[in-house]
Amino acid sequence: MNTPPLSTSPATNLPIQAAMLFASLEQSLLKATPQLPTLLADIHKLLASDAQTVTLMSDRESALLVSGLIKHTGVVLTESAAKKAAKSKPTLESLGLG
Repeated sequence: MNTPPLSTSPATNLPIQAAMLFASLEQSLLKATPQLPTLLADIHKLLASDAQTVTLMSDRESALLVSGLIKHTGVVLTESAAKKAAKSKPTLESLGLG
């Protein structure tokens, strides 16, 4: 049986391109290179070009992307759930019972 040749269309190469960009992002985060903003922009363009690529991202790739965004912007996106829960617990004094 002959197998059909692999397609070389850009859509077929998106997961490969994404994997390469995420590998570059990881190296950029480890070495603190000035390429970080460019890599983030390239990843954004790639993910925006095909929504299916986003759904194929692994948890590790998502974590790398978030780490890159945090490092680039200096902004933490969310507090941990444990910190929020600890802050929101009412005390006897806050309820007027203490």
